[in-house]
Amino acid sequence: MDNIISFQRKARELGKDLCEHIHITIDDNLICECSDCGEQINPAKWILNQAKKESSYEYRITGLEKIIEKLQGRLRVQCVHCLKMTPIKNY
Repeated sequence: MDNIISFQRKARELGKDLCEHIHITIDDNLICECSDCGEQINPAKWILNQAKKESSYEYRITGLEKIIEKLQGRLRVQCVHCLKMTPIKNY
C-alpha cells in the first residue's frame, strides 16, 4: 500500500498552480489558508476572484436564458389545415 498516493497529498506536492483555492479556512487573526493545498491566500484577492466567477456564471445564465427563449418559439408549428400557429404535442 506504499505506492498509493492520495489526491490531496499530490495536490499539495504539485503546488498552488493546480489548486483553485475553493475551500478556505480563516483563523482568529484573519489569516486565510486554502484547506486543499495549505497556501496562505490574500483574502481580498480571494473575494475578488469569487466575485469574478459569480459574474461569469451570471453572464452565462443570461445567455442560456436567451437561447431558451429562442427555442420556446420553435415549439410551435403552423397547422397545414387552418394555417394558425399551434404548439407541438408533448412539450
